[in-house]
This record gives sequence, C-alpha cells and structure tokens, in this order.
Amino acid sequence: MNHAKVNTCAFLVGAVLLLLLCYDARAQSTGICDRTAKIEAAILAVLRLSPSECNGVTSSQLETIRTLDVKNKRITKLKEGDFGGLTNLERLNLSGNSLVRLPENLLEGLTNLVFLTFHDNSLTELPEDLFDELTNLETLSLSNNSLTEFPEDLFDGLTNLKELIAYHNSLDNLPKDLFHGLGKLETLLLWDNDVTSLDKDLFDGLSNLKRLEFCRNSVTKLDEKLFDGLINLRILLFCSNPVTSLPEELFNGLGNLEVLNFYSNPVTSFPEDLFDGLSKLRKLDFYDHSSSSLPEDLFDGLTNLEEMGLNGNSLTTLPENLFDGLTSLKSLGLNGSNLASLHENLFKDLTSLRYLFLYRNRLTSLPGKLFNNKAGPPELGVWLHGNNIECFPSRIIRNRFVKLHHKNATQACILPVVTLDLSNTIIPEDGGQTKLTATLDTLSSEKTTVTLGISPSSTTEDYTVDTNPLTLTIPAGKTTSPAITITAKDNDIDEPDKTFTITGTSTDNVTGPGAIKFTIEDDEETPTLTLVLSETSI
Repeated sequence: MNHAKVNTCAFLVGAVLLLLLCYDARAQSTGICDRTAKIEAAILAVLRLSPSECNGVTSSQLETIRTLDVKNKRITKLKEGDFGGLTNLERLNLSGNSLVRLPENLLEGLTNLVFLTFHDNSLTELPEDLFDELTNLETLSLSNNSLTEFPEDLFDGLTNLKELIAYHNSLDNLPKDLFHGLGKLETLLLWDNDVTSLDKDLFDGLSNLKRLEFCRNSVTKLDEKLFDGLINLRILLFCSNPVTSLPEELFNGLGNLEVLNFYSNPVTSFPEDLFDGLSKLRKLDFYDHSSSSLPEDLFDGLTNLEEMGLNGNSLTTLPENLFDGLTSLKSLGLNGSNLASLHENLFKDLTSLRYLFLYRNRLTSLPGKLFNNKAGPPELGVWLHGNNIECFPSRIIRNRFVKLHHKNATQACILPVVTLDLSNTIIPEDGGQTKLTATLDTLSSEKTTVTLGISPSSTTEDYTVDTNPLTLTIPAGKTTSPAITITAKDNDIDEPDKTFTITGTSTDNVTGPGAIKFTIEDDEETPTLTLVLSETSI
C-alpha cells in the first residue's frame, strides 16, 4: 500500500469536514452588530448576552424571541434588517420614540407578529407595503403621530386584524376602500384627526366591528347608509364634529348598539324616528347641541336606556311625554340648558332614576307633583344649584325618597290661595245668570285646576251650567280663570227661594278654595186663597 496516498486522502477528507463545519457555524451565526444600536441592545437583553457577544448571535437564538419591547428609547431612525431573523416574534413595541419615517421592508419576515405599536412617535407617512407580510397581526397602534394620510392599500392582507388604533394624528382623508378586507376588525379608533368627509361605503364589510370612535374630527355631513352593515356594533362615539343634521335612517340596523355618544355636534333638529330599533341602547349622550326643541316620541322604545345626557343645549321646555317608557333610566343630565319650567308629569315613568342633573337652568319653581312617582327606593338625588328657586313645594320636601341639592332645599313655599267668586249671589228664576270664576291671590308658575261641586244637585230643575266637566282652570302665570255661566230655569210653581252651595277641590300647588253660595229667587206671586160658597144662605 502507498502510505503517502493514504495520508494524502485522509488529509483531504479532514479538510473537507473542517470546511463543512466552519460553513455550518457561519450559517448559524448571523451577528447583529450592524443593527440600530437600541434594537441591538434590546435583542441582546432578551437573549441575556453582553454587547461584546453581538457578532455571535445565531439565527436559532433569534427564533426564540417572542416579545421585543423597545419603547421610550429616543430612537429617531430604523433600518431594513433591524428585525431580521425574528421569525417567531409575536409582540413588538416601538412606542414613545421619535421616529419620522420607516423603511419599506422594515417588518419583512415577521409573519407571526400579533401585536405591533408605533404609538407616540412623530411619523408623518407610512410605506404602502409596510404591513404586507403581517397576516397574523391582531392589534396595530399608530396613534399619537403626525400622519396626514393612509395609502389606500396600506392594510391589505391584515385579514386577522382585530384592533386598529389611529387616534390623534392629522389624517384629513380616508380612502373609500381603506378598510376593505378587514372582516375580523372589532375596534376602530380614529378620534382626534382632521377628516372632513366619509364615503358612505367606508365601513362596508366590517360586520364584526364592535367599537367605532370618531370624535373630534371635522365631518359636517353623514350619509344615511354610512353605518349600514355594522350589525355587531356596540359602541359608537361621534362627538365633537360640526354635524348640523342627522338623516332619519342613520342608525338603522344598529340593533346591538349599547353606547351612542354624539355630543358637541351643532345639530339643529332631531328626526322623530332617529333612535327607532335601538332597543339595547344603555347610554345615550347628545348634549351640547343646537336644537331648541325635541320630538315628543324621540326616545320611544329605548326601554333599556340607563344613562342619558341632554345637557348644554338651547331647550327652553320639554314635551310632557318625552321620557315615557324609560323605566330603566338611572341618570339624566339636563343641566346647563335654558329650561324655564318642567311639566308635572315629565318624570312620571322614571321609576329607576337615581341622578337628575338640573343645575344651571332658568327654573324658578318646581311642580308639586313632579316627583310623585318616587314612592319608594332607590333615593333620587336632584341637583338644582344655579337656578333662581327660592322655595320648594312641601310635598317634594317631605318625600324621603327625594334629596334636593340646592341652597334653599329645606325652604317650603307658602302656597297661593285660590278663591271662588260669583258676579251675582242672587239671581232671578226667570233666566237670571251669574258668572263663576277662580282667582289666585298671587301668581303661580303652574296651571291651577279647581274641580267643582254644587249641592243640592238639580241642574235639570233649577239651573244649567255651560261647561262639562265642571272645572275652572287658571293658566300658569295668570291669576284668574275663564268664567263659567250658571243660568236659572223658570217654572210656574210658587216656592221658596233656593240656595245652592259651590265647593271646590284644587291642585296641590295652591290652597283653598272655600265654599260660596248663590240663591235663585222665585218670581211667582204668592197665591191668594179665596173661599167661595155655592149659597150664601140656606
């Protein structure tokens, strides 16, 4: 055997094996020393390696990383490849930095990413293909940046996205198809931007959306079909936009809506059927609007409503039946309005009410029967400061289930006195008349009704009255009622003069009246009895 040849072959085999081992080691060792310094430091921290070991990091080590938190590191710039090899990364937090732009391929290979946030940076634009490979992403936050627009295809491929958070930017336009394909989206937060208009098809396909927030934008008009298809929407916040009118069918189809917030929109009128079908609504805020009146049936059907805010508006009065049927309502805000009076039956159905805010209105009194429905718990707190009310009806003060919050809360009113007056207390039987009126000694802010009775009752025989039912009504702000006319009925019977007593029962905003009397004078002459003899002598 040629030992030289054998040795040569052995040497060659060994050399090849050594080269293969070196190649494999190089393949496993990627090194991260050339990455952005703060990103490199974050990766090394997760792997528990020192800065001097950055060149020895292997692809296998990178694949073990699931979460990378690089928030508040004052990073101003990132480069392509910063996240290379992190193929199993699920959560990436880049919030609280000073990023202005991002490389187009920054997120390449992060197919397992579930959570991504760029919250609180200085981003002004985003590459159109930035998120293309993030097919498993569920949460994306772009809030608190300086973004002015979204490319139309920016979110294409994010088929598993559930939360899209982009509030507090400078977005002024949203492309019509921006959200198409986001069928699993549940939360969309776009408040505090500069959007001026919304295409009627913008939210098409978002049938799983549960929360939509669009407050503090610049939208002036809403299409009646804008929210069509949002059948699972639970929360809709559209406050602080310059919307002046609302289409009657705007909320049609939102049968699962529980919270509706539309405050601080200068809406001038409300369609009567605006809230029809919102039977699951629990909270409604429509304060700071510009309407001077509300339709009587506006809230019909909102049987599950628990909180309502109607404060800060131009309303001077409210329809008597406005809150009928709202038996679940617990909190009602009517403060900061121009209400000058309240109908005594306004709150009659609000048996669950616990908080009533009426402060800073123009009220000078409350109807005595306003809280008659509160005959048991829970206690109702009523806030009334900022109204010029000097006293309260004793009925309200005595109600132990009503607690008034006002400087004069214990000051009972001295009630006006109502009296009955007749123009004539004696009238002739032959069609004589007297006028009956009710008079208050002082003005009342409430209507006063006096239900009358006349005894003995004999209208078919002795007199007639020109009204039925037998009542006198003094309008609020007046002191005298319209008159009732009593007319005597003539007959051919000589009889004694007849005296009748008029009594009255009044509403509880006044005291009195006392009874009064009138007399019908008989007008037949007293018959003369003459005795006649058939024979004067017998």
